[in-house]
Amino acid sequence: MLRIAMLLTSAVGGIQTDSVQSAGVPVIRAAPASGTILVDGRLDEPAWREADSVATLTQVVPREGATPTARTVIRVLVQHDALVFGVTAEDPDPTGIVSFAKERDADLQFEDHVRLVLDTFRAGRSGYVFAVNPSGARYDALVSNRGESEDRNWDAVWEARTARTATGWVAEIRIPVRSLVFGPDLEEWGFNIERRIQRLQETDRWASPRRNYRVTLTSRAGRLAGLPRFALGVGLSLRPAITARGALPARNARLEGKADASVDATQRVGTN
Repeated sequence: MLRIAMLLTSAVGGIQTDSVQSAGVPVIRAAPASGTILVDGRLDEPAWREADSVATLTQVVPREGATPTARTVIRVLVQHDALVFGVTAEDPDPTGIVSFAKERDADLQFEDHVRLVLDTFRAGRSGYVFAVNPSGARYDALVSNRGESEDRNWDAVWEARTARTATGWVAEIRIPVRSLVFGPDLEEWGFNIERRIQRLQETDRWASPRRNYRVTLTSRAGRLAGLPRFALGVGLSLRPAITARGALPARNARLEGKADASVDATQRVGTN
């Protein structure tokens, strides 16, 4: 059962109020991002203190329905062309945080991480997954098979930064809307968040915290409200890359190397 509480303290200062529920579905409202938001894992801009928040996650495992061992606070800011998520993951023993992966698309299931799920058509059949660990390793995937699996071959343009603190760790995630397809007239998307505390074998979740539901089951997601009509601009995304290799053909020989540059270009013609 989801609990609604009024929490008077905040991980980033100010007064914190939890999201409301609509017909039993938890809702969090995205706040307009006033001023510049630097994605650095610090959440020190004034806009974060004014944003709506979620702080009532519930254990899924090891004890379904129990209060989490540590509090997790989630805030959402909205820009004209992006969503920015701020996650404060408190931990009573920060030295016990498990985080070792640093590469892109690492399998984070055996270490601490937070996982965001977006259903941009609010249809309960598809969606996007974005995850990050305390070391800043990023993972993204498409929700497939109506939420029963993930297609991790999908890669998007987005950024995330993390920071360790004396009370846990913080993640700041910016997702440009040009990396997504979505219903252009929707003011709400499906949204869920899950946190893993690996050393305790604990998983906490916001909406539908039940073992028999995956977090990717977007038909059981909460709601992210307050979304504007996003500006896609020209809809062009560029991803440059360079691959280098080298070898020593023989002892005392000169190093032979080669580098290849490439660029992937994606042109969006609409929101959906």
